[in-house]
Parts: sequence; structure tokens; C-alpha cells
Amino acid sequence: MLQFIKKRGLALLLAVAMVFSLLPVTAFATTVSVLDGQVSVTDSQNSCSVSGNTVTIKVTGGLLSKKTNNVTVTNETDIKATLSFTYTASNYNSFQIAGVTEEASGTYSVALDAGSSLSLTLQSKSGTGDKTAVLTMSDFNLKTAADASDVTVNFDETLGSVTTGGVAVTPGTSQTVSYADGIALTATAASGSRFLGWINEADNLILSTDASFTLYPTENMSAKAVFINASSKPYFMIGGKTQQSQNQDFIGLSKVYYHTIASGTHLFDDLNAAASAAAASS
Repeated sequence: MLQFIKKRGLALLLAVAMVFSLLPVTAFATTVSVLDGQVSVTDSQNSCSVSGNTVTIKVTGGLLSKKTNNVTVTNETDIKATLSFTYTASNYNSFQIAGVTEEASGTYSVALDAGSSLSLTLQSKSGTGDKTAVLTMSDFNLKTAADASDVTVNFDETLGSVTTGGVAVTPGTSQTVSYADGIALTATAASGSRFLGWINEADNLILSTDASFTLYPTENMSAKAVFINASSKPYFMIGGKTQQSQNQDFIGLSKVYYHTIASGTHLFDDLNAAASAAAASS
């Protein structure tokens, strides 16, 4: 009788253990802070760690299932500001920022209202072998926006024209712009010319590659519409993201791999300045 009870008890324990093994495991979210608490990073898989100004996030898949770590980066101040950071993701099945699939590394910048968040998702691989996806975020910067800034607009009027708020302007035009309202900029290339992008003349950072966009300045600045044509001086782009392509011969026996810029971060009209900036960047 005692042996029968022990067997029934053991069977019951095994059944309970099996039920619990089939239930989904709920991870507790972890939150860390950078920039003296001005920015917080929360991950849904309880893997978030911070060292200095670098945050590391992980998620590990199973033999038959992928797992997703939902990450939020929050402006913890009471003022609207521009958040920027660099990132590197590795060994993942998918990686997105604000719902958009991103390359494995790059820089990201976004304006956030007080208390607002940016969402990222990191999904692991499944199967055998290493199934841990890793996301590293560093170089966090939060630039508080001034209530109003002086924005100067520059461009080569022989290659194109510019409007601000729908009104045509001349090169060197300056306006006081509210960060909350922004200023609508539109660049139109002249016949035979091409528009490359809008840059911040202070550091050659590409503000937008769209001919029409709304600029929300955080400080006094000069925005330049970059036009080129066959006879103008060349511009050199530093790429934040690259993509691998390949050429192969007509029977496919040999391949040549090369990288092209998928998206750029800076535009320079001087090769030496572009090379120096590229060598100094990550």
C-alpha cells in the first residue's frame, strides 16, 4: 500500500512538472539608466546590463522557437530633446528600430517628447548552436532643444533653389524657428543638376536625403542643400550602413564581392576631410 502511494505521488509530481514545463516562461523586465538618469533602457527579457555609457541586451532562443526581446529607450527628462546613440546587433534573426528593419550597426537619432520612448525589437535564432542574439548600445546623447533657434539656409543657387515654408529664399537667409513648430524646407535641383541631401554645415551630418522635409532645430545652425552636376565639385559620403553585393562570371564559377553604401551619415566636399572623419568614426 505504501509503495502504491509512493508511486502515485511520484506520478503526480511528474505530471505537475510536465505541465509547468509546457507553460510559457514569463521574464521580468529590467531597466537601466544612462546619462545620469536622463535616459532609461528597459528590456522585456531581464537581460539588460549597463557599464558606463554602454548598454548590452541579450535574448536566447530555444531548439524549436525564436524569442523576442522588446526594448524601450525613454527620455526621462521633462523637456523635449533629441536622442542619439550608436548600436551593434549580432547573431539575430531580426532587428528593428521603431518598426523598421535596420542593418547590424549604425547610428540612430530621434526627437522625443518628455517621457516618450523609442521601441526596438531583437529576435533570436532557434535550433542548435549559438542562439543568443546580442544588442550593444553606446555613445548615448540627449540634446535638449532650445525654445527657438536661428536657422541659416545655404545652397548653390546656380544648381538649384530652396523654399522655406513654401517661400523662395536666397542663400544665407536666416530665420528664427521654434523647435515645436519646425521649418519646412524644400530643395529643387535645376535642370542638369541632382539633389544629394540636406546637411548640417557645422559637422557635415546628413539631416535628410528627402528634398522636402521639416527641420526641428535644437540650437542655432546652418542647413545646406547639397546640389551637384557634371561640372561641380564632387562630394564624398561616409556610410553608416553598407550592403554586400556580388558579381559573377557568365557561368557562375567565380564571384567578386564588394560593399556599397546603403545609407550615409555625412557628406563632404573635401576628400581629406571625409577620410579623416571616416578614420575617426566607428
